[in-house]
Amino acid sequence: MEPQSLTPKESLDLIKEVILDAKHRQEENGIIYMYWGITVALVGIAHYVLYLTETYSLIFIPYLLFPVAALISYFIFPHYKKETPKNQIGTIIGGIWIFAAVNMMILGFALSSKLQDNLMPFIIILQSMAIGGTGLASSSRTLLIAGIGANVAGVLGFWLAPQFHPLLMTGVSIFALLLPGILLNNAYRKRKHV
Repeated sequence: MEPQSLTPKESLDLIKEVILDAKHRQEENGIIYMYWGITVALVGIAHYVLYLTETYSLIFIPYLLFPVAALISYFIFPHYKKETPKNQIGTIIGGIWIFAAVNMMILGFALSSKLQDNLMPFIIILQSMAIGGTGLASSSRTLLIAGIGANVAGVLGFWLAPQFHPLLMTGVSIFALLLPGILLNNAYRKRKHV
C-alpha cells in the first residue's frame, strides 16, 4: 500500500491536531503548584519566626523541608499524571523544573555563604524562570503572569532588607504558586465536569 500524500492544508491541520493533542494531554490540574506554594510559604514563615525570636543558629532547619518535600512530590505526584501520556511539552516542563530545583538546592545549600544577602532574590528569580517557562511551554497565561510577577519580586528583593527576604519568599510562593495552582485546579475541574 502506497503512503497517501497530504495536501498543504491537510498537513497543516494534522500539525495543529498534534499540537492541540499534546497541549490537552499536558493540562495542568494545579495540585503540584498548590503543594509547593504551601511548602515554600511555610518555610518562609518559619525562617522569619526564627529570625524574630533571634534563634539564628536554627534558621537553616526549615530549609531541610525542601529535599523532603521534593522526595514526597517525586513519589506522590506521578499518580496525578498517570492518566495522561508523556509528551514533548511535559518533558520540557519537567526538565525546566528539574534544572531549576537542582540549581536552587545548590545555591541554598552549597553557595549560601558566597551569596549571603543576595541568596533569596537569586532563588526567587530562578523560581520565576521555571514558572514563566512552564507558562510558555503549556500556553498558560496564569503561569506566565505568575512567573513575570515572581521575577519582578526577585529583582526588587535585591533592594529589600535581608531580614524581610523570607516574607518576600512567602509572598511570592502564595501569589506565584499557590494562587495560580488554585486557579488552574478550578479551571481543570470545570473542563472535566463539562
